[in-house]
Amino acid sequence: MTKISAALPADLHSRLVDRAREADRSVSAELRVAIREHVAAQPANGKREPKKKEPR
Repeated sequence: MTKISAALPADLHSRLVDRAREADRSVSAELRVAIREHVAAQPANGKREPKKKEPR
């Protein structure tokens, strides 16, 4: 396993901690699950749909 260091906004960290508690796992394990789910949701070719710009 490779270790990384990441800076998260306080509100995102708080939500991650809450989700980890609800799932009865560590914050590190919850982060792995979230990343794994995000990566799995991406197309196999690695190309993402462009973000749609919000009207101003």
